Amino acid sequence: MPQWQRVGRGQKTMGSNRSWTKEEEELLARLYGSRPLDFIAKKLGRTVWAILNKRERLKLGAFLENGDYITLNQLHKAVTGSNGGGGYIMTSWVRNRGLPVMEKKVGKCSFRVVRLTDFWKWAEANRAFLDFSKMEENILGIEPDWVKTARRADAKTNTIKRMTPWTKMEDARLTAYIKEGQKTGKEIASLLGRTEGAVARRCKDLGLANPKRNGPHSHNWNVEEMEIAVQGVLQAVPYPLISKELNISEKAIRGLMYRLYKTENQDKIRAIVRKERDMV
Repeated sequence: MPQWQRVGRGQKTMGSNRSWTKEEEELLARLYGSRPLDFIAKKLGRTVWAILNKRERLKLGAFLENGDYITLNQLHKAVTGSNGGGGYIMTSWVRNRGLPVMEKKVGKCSFRVVRLTDFWKWAEANRAFLDFSKMEENILGIEPDWVKTARRADAKTNTIKRMTPWTKMEDARLTAYIKEGQKTGKEIASLLGRTEGAVARRCKDLGLANPKRNGPHSHNWNVEEMEIAVQGVLQAVPYPLISKELNISEKAIRGLMYRLYKTENQDKIRAIVRKERDMV
């Protein structure tokens, strides 16, 4: 008998009559749609029936009780930590990168949903596109083994990239370095704790000349370096980490990949290699 059914005349299972606190409602709203109903019920010390009733009152939308599906918007929030972006998701995730989406009807409403097994297969093929450091561990249930590695790599990459606004002091130093004209983009990036790409973009924003280029972008590759770079891409190691490992500019590594595969996109490179291997 389901846990939410009555267990006797005038008697109900645990948690059906207890009043909801504001904290419980907030926790339910955060978990709903990203975790199975039985998990949420256990977390809140309530019955599945109580969760379903409260969901109706809070208008939380459709959740697929078997835990195999999640709505597209809830998936986006779980992966990125942000709400909204429906048009962007349909264009960037679904149309451009082929995320499998289905329509599921709940009552009179239809929802775009994604099967979690389909998502993980798609996510592995698009590892360079996603930032797993923004994704709470196990927010979608048990994760494939590769996700932990990807999460750590993305966290390290974000530390290197320093996704923080430029300060007036940094702008002043960058301007002075460019006007001085003695330092390369790689040297300036190291001094400012930024990536070469970030330095180049900031120069453009400030109307400054491009940083000096004196060789790192046209690196003379040896066989060992090429092998390390290629294996890094095939293992979905972000470019900034490969650059740090080899002490070779990210631009040089991207240039090598373009010469070898006619693209810098890591996900596309891995797809090309898989196709080549399948043909052998």
